[in-house]
Amino acid sequence: MTTRLTNRAKRFAVALLIVAGASGTALGQDLPQKHALLFGINRYQAEIAGVPRLRFAKADASDLEAILEARGWDARVFVDEEVTRNLIITELTRLAFEARQQDSVLIFFAGHGVRHQTGLRHTYWLTYRASLTNLAVEGIRLSHLFDYINDIRADRKIVLLDHCNSGDVQRLGSSGPGGARDATGAPVLAPASGEARNLFPVDEVPSTDTDQPGGLVILGSAQDAAYEFESIEHGLFTHGLLQALQDPEADSSEDGRLSLTELWTYAQAEMNRVKQGVAGIVQTPVEVLRGSNLMSWDLIDAAAAAGMSGDELLGFLSQLEQETDLDTAAQAVCFMAVRSWEQAERDGLDASPNDAELVQKIKELSELGSSIPWDVKKELLQLKLVQLGLREE
Repeated sequence: MTTRLTNRAKRFAVALLIVAGASGTALGQDLPQKHALLFGINRYQAEIAGVPRLRFAKADASDLEAILEARGWDARVFVDEEVTRNLIITELTRLAFEARQQDSVLIFFAGHGVRHQTGLRHTYWLTYRASLTNLAVEGIRLSHLFDYINDIRADRKIVLLDHCNSGDVQRLGSSGPGGARDATGAPVLAPASGEARNLFPVDEVPSTDTDQPGGLVILGSAQDAAYEFESIEHGLFTHGLLQALQDPEADSSEDGRLSLTELWTYAQAEMNRVKQGVAGIVQTPVEVLRGSNLMSWDLIDAAAAAGMSGDELLGFLSQLEQETDLDTAAQAVCFMAVRSWEQAERDGLDASPNDAELVQKIKELSELGSSIPWDVKKELLQLKLVQLGLREE
């Protein structure tokens, strides 16, 4: 049912649209935005000797994208043949133009990295079309990649890499009956061949201007070898991240937000738990920080906050009504949307697009905290009602 705004609310909505048209900036656009680029490559155009196909890199990227999208991120995922050098550079360049200083940017890559064995021995991402003979053309040198990332103006930039730089990613948990096992029956991993490896050569990771706010956080799967497990259907590193994002216990401060410290602490503990069941596994995740106090960043809504109940959302609306003059018609529309969404959740169904989008907006407003005045929250909610066609202008 479409209901009219009160005269006062109608005047506000019209004025707001006029101001937005005149200035080119709608209310709320100055709020921080969250952008994510996620890449996962299971297979490559060229079969490269010593670089096995992966089974779960696509799932790593896709499952992370689903969690981020559900919690308010603009997340874009690209897999297999989509992940070309041109695509990666195009997307990073887009973010250089679109992301603003107050925004957050997350970049995730699951696949193979290669340390070139000749010349300057640079580390490269292997894109879908890359081979060992065309790394400079189709691969992306790690130092060049960070040049593009450095062009992005966002204060908060997070890079998550689930690969080791040699491509020695091995699949565990699928050993046949004749596979080597220890006394407990766990599969035994043959030692990785070749030299010791470091995912982040110091000279390939840029320094940052200490006069600039924010910084760069790089969390990597390994400074040695990285693994993926059939039993968890993910890379070990990504599995730790996903579990942290889905378990309310990861939010040790119980503030409804997951800081990088909380994410990192939980993820490493989960990786260690999984590794205990498999002999021969040595995978040590690594962090590189460029800036100060970076691990205190609030990265994402914790699982408990993401799972806010209908009653909690209605409690926020009640407080919004008490703090402002939110009209009864707006309250009624929001109340019906929350209850309809809640019923769809119980029935295992998808809520209507309008209900789902309105509920997501209510969640976002409830998490803004005291830094955003109540009147602004009310105005943003009313504007969302108009945009969804649930209220007339």
